[in-house]
Amino acid sequence: HPSLNRNLFTDVAWTFAMYLETVAILPQFYMLQKANSVVEPWISHFVFSVGLSRLFLLIFWASSYHELSDSHSIGITGGWVGRFVLLCQLAHLAVMADFCYYYIKASYK
Repeated sequence: HPSLNRNLFTDVAWTFAMYLETVAILPQFYMLQKANSVVEPWISHFVFSVGLSRLFLLIFWASSYHELSDSHSIGITGGWVGRFVLLCQLAHLAVMADFCYYYIKASYK
């Protein structure tokens, strides 16, 4: 896992949170699909704002992932950690993309 500040507890905590956020929205999507196109506006606004925040997180990590990718690291995590963080961010954005597309399409109607 990433080692940002050499503190095992905080490194594990933020890494676990990132992994959890990637899949935690899936039950919400299941409930949205089960609702048969009748979704409360506040729920759709919330889910879209989560997707928008992930876009900004992706931009942040794309500009700073190199801080986690220490290719000179002695440990087994050197070099690939920053790319894995980017991969998690992309995976979450891909999960959110379908909903965000339909949200934006519906907002123009």
